[in-house]
Amino acid sequence: MNLDSEKFGVWKLGVWLARQVRFSTKLGVLVTILLVPLLVLTALLLLRQQQELAVSRAEIEGLAAIRPVLQVLAQVQRHSEQTSALLSGDTSVQPNLVKTREELNRAAGDTLLALKSASSFDMRSPWQSLAERVQRLPADTQSGNGPTNVKLHGELVRDLRHFVYALSEASGLIYDPESASYSLIEMVVIRTVPWTEQIWQLRSAGVGLLTKSQPDPAADLSMRVRFESLLESLSDMRFSQEVLKRQGQSDLGLDLVVDAVDRFAGVVNKAFASDGSPTRNPAAYSAAGTQAIDAVLASQGKMSERVLTLLQLRADHLAFAMYGLMVWAVFSFSVLVYLLTTLYKSFRIDLQRLNYAMDQIASGNLRVAAAVRAKDEIGDLAVLLRRMIGNVSGMVAAVGSDAALVANVGRNLSAGNRDLSDRTEQQAANLEQTAASVRD
Repeated sequence: MNLDSEKFGVWKLGVWLARQVRFSTKLGVLVTILLVPLLVLTALLLLRQQQELAVSRAEIEGLAAIRPVLQVLAQVQRHSEQTSALLSGDTSVQPNLVKTREELNRAAGDTLLALKSASSFDMRSPWQSLAERVQRLPADTQSGNGPTNVKLHGELVRDLRHFVYALSEASGLIYDPESASYSLIEMVVIRTVPWTEQIWQLRSAGVGLLTKSQPDPAADLSMRVRFESLLESLSDMRFSQEVLKRQGQSDLGLDLVVDAVDRFAGVVNKAFASDGSPTRNPAAYSAAGTQAIDAVLASQGKMSERVLTLLQLRADHLAFAMYGLMVWAVFSFSVLVYLLTTLYKSFRIDLQRLNYAMDQIASGNLRVAAAVRAKDEIGDLAVLLRRMIGNVSGMVAAVGSDAALVANVGRNLSAGNRDLSDRTEQQAANLEQTAASVRD
């Protein structure tokens, strides 16, 4: 093949570069080009999986801390109502108040434990001041009056609600990327807390007004305004219920919440009717409000359990995917390295054998055997080399045979020449003797 006839087009530069380096260098460059990007992409993918897993675990820790805070909120609201009743002279609530304070301290302790066990965020310092206020709450409200009690509890509820928001932000709960879990988180963190507070306030204020001997028109008007606000909240509850149903989230107790709040709204409407014929029954009013509050708290607990289940399933899925990716990456890279190593070793060994055989041929040893086991292009070269060795050996043998024949003919010619010369000399001698005899 004429070297000048090689036409590589756009591959000319690459072919020229490849011809300038040895095979080990070529293979090393190929391995670098293949493995380095794959390693980088795999590392980035694993890092992404690890970050998503860390986010899910942070959300789980955040929810685990929010749940006891919600218990603290509920107990503070219950403590506010019971303290108001005690301050108004109802000593029958004293046992329930003691139990509420025990539950409040227990929930505060559970919150502190959950915050200490969280590794993704640190909200212990903001909670410390709130925990101190919770511990001082019985003493601060024991000797106060009704307005002071309402103010202290209202401020504490507000700050606890803000702490729940801050905790959900620090843990990433309110930034959840999936619609179903985000909707549930929004219900637990943002919606149900104001609903319970609204119902608590409407219940407490209503019971206080209904127990009075004389109606208070201004207070009744304020209750009707609150009633309108409760109707708006009820509409929000129904809408949120439909949204969650569309996302496949049911059996959360929202039906019971809507029914209980609807009944309580009816009781409020009858108790503070504007048509001059109110139905003033404090016991029925309080029972309806309690049922509505219990329904909201029960639904809140179910929704938090559902969120925890969804987050745990997501974390398990991400962990499985991450570890599966790690195992697959290790296996794939091991197989690739193994195949490249065996390719290099097989090529190098067969090439060394060919190189040895050609070196022996160059040194004049035509008895060498090009022993190569490969069946690829190297094996084809070995076959051609063995054919060449056989042909060259035959040519050398033929040349040796011809040389021996020529040497034998030369020896015969030399012997004939010597015999002819001897006879010629003998004849000359005979002639000389004959000539001498004639002269004599």
